[in-house]
Amino acid sequence: MVTYQTIFNEILGDSIRDIHIIGYDYSKENVNKKYNYTPYYHSLDDNSSFLLGSFLRKHIVFSSYSEKEIINKYNKGQFDQLEKLVQITKRNRLPKREGSTNGLYSEVLLDLILNLKYPDIYKACVRTLHRQRTDNQEIKGFDSTHILIQETNLEQIVYLILGQAKLGSKSYCLRSIKEDINKTTFFYTYDELFFISDKVSALEEPVQNILNDLNEFFFDIEGDEDLIKKEKVNKYFRENNIKLTIPCLIAYDKPSVYQSKDMIIANLEKEIGSVIRSLDRYILKENGLELTIFFILFPIKEIRKLREGMDHEL
Repeated sequence: MVTYQTIFNEILGDSIRDIHIIGYDYSKENVNKKYNYTPYYHSLDDNSSFLLGSFLRKHIVFSSYSEKEIINKYNKGQFDQLEKLVQITKRNRLPKREGSTNGLYSEVLLDLILNLKYPDIYKACVRTLHRQRTDNQEIKGFDSTHILIQETNLEQIVYLILGQAKLGSKSYCLRSIKEDINKTTFFYTYDELFFISDKVSALEEPVQNILNDLNEFFFDIEGDEDLIKKEKVNKYFRENNIKLTIPCLIAYDKPSVYQSKDMIIANLEKEIGSVIRSLDRYILKENGLELTIFFILFPIKEIRKLREGMDHEL
């Protein structure tokens, strides 16, 4: 049987896994703030950034449609004309975005990384569906909305994953991601969850069940006072084994890391160490929700070429 993941693997192939990503856990539970390397490696070829951009162009389709829609388009043979499908996706699902700061590059890269990191991940909302076709404004809210369901012999754990993504210069990414996290107040997050839990028709059945229950719960507490609402939300999450997770992608231009093949690991450790020191000095404001934040750190060889690759027709 054809599945979303088999289509993803066929279209993007194992070669897209040649990406170097570093994860950094900034949760309150992790007092040691340890970081780890994922098993992906970014090549040193001059063409690597352009190639990554071309993979992102393909992934525009995966990030813009539901799992059901992807399977339907595959069965109809539309992936056989992938560039045509990309063009239709950009026209029908995305605001018209121009320039290097339009947000599309970072959003698609985050979605791609989450699909690689968690092969069983589901979309929690097809955000591209819920906007006016002629609205050229950026889609508001979090940059990605996913659900990961982990089954054990004893229980089911649900991860609500609400992502933020930045791509650009190092200083811009660090400054902006900190600002975004501070905007992630209880009511900002509550409104986003209320928004996505009301829009389940295009989603997979396990996700529909979780979000339908969440929508009913939100409906019941909507009139409560703020403090009571916060307490009830956290209690509901605990009792239903729902964990709120916010991955933050920081992808920035750093060609010097890749100048020496022999020194790449040492250069990466030095570079990532500087980012972690900056994050360690950052004071995370209390937002009234029990959540985990982790950073995905991705120094990129040449962002300019990555954008060129993503904008280049297949």
